[in-house]
Amino acid sequence: MDYTFEILGVSPLLYLFDLQSSQPKGANDLAVEYVGALHCTLDAALRAVEPIAPKRGWDWERLRRTAVEAWMQKADSISYWKQRLEDAGRDDVLLVRVAESRDLRLVLEGLL
Repeated sequence: MDYTFEILGVSPLLYLFDLQSSQPKGANDLAVEYVGALHCTLDAALRAVEPIAPKRGWDWERLRRTAVEAWMQKADSISYWKQRLEDAGRDDVLLVRVAESRDLRLVLEGLL
């Protein structure tokens, strides 16, 4: 099983809750999750993602490896988002999407 890990941006915490609760009908069956991290660090992102793995039956080690690889490949954008998060204030989080690649593809195709 392949996973994706993407930083979508900086968002108010309330938007994250709205995003999590307003998934389209049937989307709960698809393995796509949105989480928020209070700090723009790899450790904070992994802590935010870790509880999802057992809930979804995902391979935590593989998901963790995917997150680390994505983090390392996007060093330039990481520093950008870190600065945006610092500028945003206390009520904002780093918005991260993790998903099974196949299910993310289905969600994105459904938007078209």
